[in-house]
Amino acid sequence: MLATCQIDDCQSHELFRLFNCTDTMKAGKIDGHAEPVVAPSDNAIVRVGAQGGMSRLAFEKALPVLIEKTRTHGMAAYGRDGD
Repeated sequence: MLATCQIDDCQSHELFRLFNCTDTMKAGKIDGHAEPVVAPSDNAIVRVGAQGGMSRLAFEKALPVLIEKTRTHGMAAYGRDGD
């Protein structure tokens, strides 16, 4: 994805994002080893805890569940716990 954004000259998502992420990890603001956890539910809400990690990883972990719940319920919503 970063290479595509760099080629497309998307300033907010190219190498700038990679450097920003590494700087944030070095500063101890996020845990680079955190594993997001998707909370089980029977409804159309998908809640995921980032466990102190990056919100993008939490979304990637939730995406397959969002797709499944959309197919089941006709829609789905994503929420990330503030951790």
